[in-house]
Amino acid sequence: MHDFYVISIIFLALVLLSSAFLLYQWKNYKIVQYGKEVQRLRADIHRLNGEIRPKQAFINKELKGPKRIMKVAGEKLGLKPSIQGPIIFTADKVMLEYYAEKDREEK
Repeated sequence: MHDFYVISIIFLALVLLSSAFLLYQWKNYKIVQYGKEVQRLRADIHRLNGEIRPKQAFINKELKGPKRIMKVAGEKLGLKPSIQGPIIFTADKVMLEYYAEKDREEK
């Protein structure tokens, strides 16, 4: 009877140790898998950034340019250029700070 308990304890110890080892190996496997997924996603980000750059350059150069905006404003919106130039307002720094402080107080 005593031998049965010893064998049972040794068997349970081996089962626990092998389970711990398997869990440790599973954790390492998952870490490797997540690492591969991260690398794949980084490669996708790099590829997509490469695709975006020329398109963004085209948008900034061609579509957002002042000449294009003037053309679209005239043709599609019916706007006409201003007769007089832009009006430039100047503000006293002290008064500007006063009103900025007043606005902060109201919030």
